[in-house]
Amino acid sequence: MLKKGLVFIGALAVALSAVMADRWEGEGETSAIAQEAPETPETPVSETERPTAVSRDRQELPLPEALASILNDESVLPDDASERITAFAAGRDAQQEPVTIVREDLDADGAANEWAAVLFEDILVPGTEETLRRAAYGIVLAYADGRYSVQSFEFPEESYGRAKLETVAELTGDERPDIVWASFLVGAHTSHAAFTVSSWADGKLRMVQGTADIPNVSRATAEDGKLALTGGLIGSAGAGPWQREYTDEYVVAEGALVRVDRTFAASPTPYHRLLDALWSEALGHTDRAKRSFAEAIEMEGASYEGYQFETETHDFVEGGSEPEREAAFEAAAKAFAGFRLELLKRVESGESREAACASAKEAAGYDAGWLPPLNSPFGYANPQWSEETICARIDALEP
Repeated sequence: MLKKGLVFIGALAVALSAVMADRWEGEGETSAIAQEAPETPETPVSETERPTAVSRDRQELPLPEALASILNDESVLPDDASERITAFAAGRDAQQEPVTIVREDLDADGAANEWAAVLFEDILVPGTEETLRRAAYGIVLAYADGRYSVQSFEFPEESYGRAKLETVAELTGDERPDIVWASFLVGAHTSHAAFTVSSWADGKLRMVQGTADIPNVSRATAEDGKLALTGGLIGSAGAGPWQREYTDEYVVAEGALVRVDRTFAASPTPYHRLLDALWSEALGHTDRAKRSFAEAIEMEGASYEGYQFETETHDFVEGGSEPEREAAFEAAAKAFAGFRLELLKRVESGESREAACASAKEAAGYDAGWLPPLNSPFGYANPQWSEETICARIDALEP
């Protein structure tokens, strides 16, 4: 549940970034890309559907098919393919966006005869020179028996062609390189990134289900079978000053991207240590969660200068200006940490979550008066608890 004033970004984001910037001004930003991005198909078709608009150079074939056709018509040798792909991309893209091409042995047959790239073009309104939309395509070319074949998909239209090939690494456990792609939805203050993974098997580009989403990504790595994304800070003033950068880790399990960890930058406040514990609990790191709950309970008083609190009348109080309010907030955070530690122990011992919730409330002396101060950190990026959600996992409180 988010603070009042949150405006959800709709699934049909306006394509032009200038219009998107107007729509995202003020306190209305939120990380909604996971809701906006369409689900990726299991296997992208080898022939991209022809767009209703015509491309800038008026070629009959859609961009991915046109590339394979040119390489075959010109009998381009594998060692010359990257150079020819670059020249082709420049001819189709009026904006001349740089293209990264990765040549890899995606099928592990001992020959690096596959090429992965993101290519761009402006789609025009039929019969005009007016740009309808900016398109980006994830493409894999394969060379076998003297000919090139192509597999491709188009990135979500709302990203307006903001996409990249992030890296190539083994993530699916088949000992073959996988491809990590990224697309971006850019607002006035925050860029929301969506990372997807595809593998290459039997001459087909197969998409791993799901996306790994993060606001304002600052680092992305794929190694040791994990995709790690660092970022998470929402730039809107309405998101509030209590945020911390974090790193999410994902693995591929049963054909889908699954988040397995979230670790935050360090913070000296019991409130933030409580959040550390709740995320550790939600993602199955029980021992770490117990330690963080215990640390939240025992931490000495912190300075809240630089933070903001929201009052019951929706006024704002600067941290460091009202010691009594901050003392009540800190006491509530510690008490809630004690309650959630009791809940975790009971669930771990085998109680149902419903039964554990009731017994933990009794053991911890739960008081509904904890909730107003606990919910007082200003900003819609902060979790909000109610009587109905006090025992919920923290990831269930996200929009």
